[in-house]
Amino acid sequence: MNLIKESLNLDFKFLLISEISLLDRFNLIIKKYLYFILRLLGANKRNHGKFLGKEFTFPNKYGYVGLQRVIVDNIFLKKYLPERISVVDIGAHAGEFAFFLEKIINAKKVASVEPFQTTFEILKKNFPNNQNFQYAITNKEDVELYISEISTQLNSLFPDDSRKQNQKIKVPSITLSKFVSDEVKGEFHLLKIDTEGSEYNVLNSGLDVIDKFKYLLVEIELEREGYLKILELLSGQKNYKLIAMGDYKQGQRAVDVLVKKN
Repeated sequence: MNLIKESLNLDFKFLLISEISLLDRFNLIIKKYLYFILRLLGANKRNHGKFLGKEFTFPNKYGYVGLQRVIVDNIFLKKYLPERISVVDIGAHAGEFAFFLEKIINAKKVASVEPFQTTFEILKKNFPNNQNFQYAITNKEDVELYISEISTQLNSLFPDDSRKQNQKIKVPSITLSKFVSDEVKGEFHLLKIDTEGSEYNVLNSGLDVIDKFKYLLVEIELEREGYLKILELLSGQKNYKLIAMGDYKQGQRAVDVLVKKN
């Protein structure tokens, strides 16, 4: 019952998005529920769909929900980011945010980073022309990724019983400083970080390269101990100022913060 309520609430928010045509909004919602029905009937085992003219392979049983939620959570960025922007997406998962950047923001190019091998293969399939990297960006070495049985979107470098993490695996890691300096090719304007609780470690591993980006978009998990360190770190960066925050309601687990260089 809670899942149905959450899904309907997501539909309501999605229908309010004027940046997508009403026909396309209804189209996604209909496809979402048809996908669930087909799954129950044992069909569409390829986890495949299409929206706004783009083919997309889903990383889990929730189908279109991932795309729908990313669009709803990030639509506020449309007011603040210019078109043809270039983005480094850390915590890319299967490319849901890359889809949003391509179809809603009209981004010029995206470099995506995802540490989990299974999801990384789907990311490459969804966006073969992007720069795609399999790393955990962190200031630590020999890191292990905790895998959630609920959804791979909840995989984290930190143990969390609420995410039903049933295994942990070693993943390749690199600091933000080394990654930006050695791996990323070309100029990028936005650094987006959504790493399910390890955002501070990402930022702290590349303080010398942060000022290469005009915008920083960071998800802050308010339930994570030490989340204030992220705010302190961001506020301590010279020439940056807070320009927007994602939709937030009391009791919510996380909020997105967008800062811009003056």
